[in-house]
Amino acid sequence: MRIAIGLLVLAYAAPVSADYDETERRLKAVGVDEALRKRIHAAIDRAVVFLVDSQGKRGSWMPHRAGMRSWRTGVTALCALALRHAGTPATREPVKKALRYLMGPDGKGHKRVLSGVYTGGITVMLLMADRSHPDVVREVTRRMAECQRKHSGWWGYTLYPNGASAQSTVQTDISNLSTSQFGALGLWAGARTGAAVSPAVWRRVLEGMIRAQTPKGSWNYFPRPKDLAGRYATGVFMGIANLVLAEQALKPVLAADRELAKKTMAARLRAMRVLRREGRAFLESFEPGVTAAHTSGYYTLYALEKACLFLGIENLGDVPWYRSGALTLLDRQNADGSWSPGGKERRASVKARRDYVATAFALLFLLRSSEVYRPITPSPVDGKRPVVTGK
Repeated sequence: MRIAIGLLVLAYAAPVSADYDETERRLKAVGVDEALRKRIHAAIDRAVVFLVDSQGKRGSWMPHRAGMRSWRTGVTALCALALRHAGTPATREPVKKALRYLMGPDGKGHKRVLSGVYTGGITVMLLMADRSHPDVVREVTRRMAECQRKHSGWWGYTLYPNGASAQSTVQTDISNLSTSQFGALGLWAGARTGAAVSPAVWRRVLEGMIRAQTPKGSWNYFPRPKDLAGRYATGVFMGIANLVLAEQALKPVLAADRELAKKTMAARLRAMRVLRREGRAFLESFEPGVTAAHTSGYYTLYALEKACLFLGIENLGDVPWYRSGALTLLDRQNADGSWSPGGKERRASVKARRDYVATAFALLFLLRSSEVYRPITPSPVDGKRPVVTGK
């Protein structure tokens, strides 16, 4: 049945689409056994059903209420990204509906995706996977480069030059690693789609990550290199991913600048040491039977996967990170196909924002979606790409 469906949609499916066969290829490639692969595919199918059934009539996720537009736009882009990577026939129309909501019915009403770095970065990743709206990709990528903080190489929340807008000022729009993660991802996806990104932008990212790295090899939420009390595992995962993206984007520059290349390698080695330790510790805290109190647990799992895939590693010491994370997600999935902060629990509403966000990040992890965006990959994504002419 799957083969027949695959033949019917083959002409439409993009090479970067993580359909059943593509997901199967990825899982086999890293040694996931057949029994676990079947469970993962079933979990993916249930999650797709949940997200499709939860989508509103206008194509968004979350209700249309005053003060919710920003959240609604970001959550919609994230859910659409997860469905696009699922790549099954059932996701085609929901993704189209989401894009109509994000872009407007004529494809030109996309100002809402410029509302912030999170939304802009995720939208460019979505459009890269969908291979559509190239004009929007170029515009968002350009805006992302313009709004990078020159002194730190990081990003704040807004996509307005210097962080200033009617609602935000430079003082309130503080640079942080979470937004910077999606700033760099948006630039990378935009460049992969054909948008121009100046090497100077990537150099600021690279030098900014090196300056902000703590002596222990980790990163704080804000761009300061001082070691702070407590651990911030997510910062390690996000930081090393940004470092690797910038390093790969600047390969010609680093070949000529030996001093910067030396600093980059040292930063990478320090980060990899702490990644192994913090990655194992996080997976232990996220394993079945341990309560993850917030949606951030799923966000952190996605960040860990991204860091490991960008580095091309499948084990953290003796821990296979994908298998460990997948088993925990299978244990925590709700009967309706969603994931909730705190694991399986009764929710006031199946349309809760936290469930959409947790489910999208869990689905992206199971699909190993970051393989599409990693800088070094044998995936067909690096092959010759057809010219995008439509919207």
